[in-house]
Amino acid sequence: MNKPKEALEQYELTLEKNPNRLNVLFGAGKSAEIIGDKEKAVFYFQALLKNNKSSKSNNEKIAHALEVTTKI
Repeated sequence: MNKPKEALEQYELTLEKNPNRLNVLFGAGKSAEIIGDKEKAVFYFQALLKNNKSSKSNNEKIAHALEVTTKI
């Protein structure tokens, strides 16, 4: 990800229309993590976990979200 700040802005715009999309929540969380905004990263990863409890796909994304949110 070459421009994580710009990516985060785009993810946030997408989330306004589609707030529960796993890939978008993950992208927003990862972008926030890269730019050092831990509070936003945790927020998006917690939303990802809350909204995708039964998702068996994208296990790597869910595992990363769990890892970040348990470091609080």
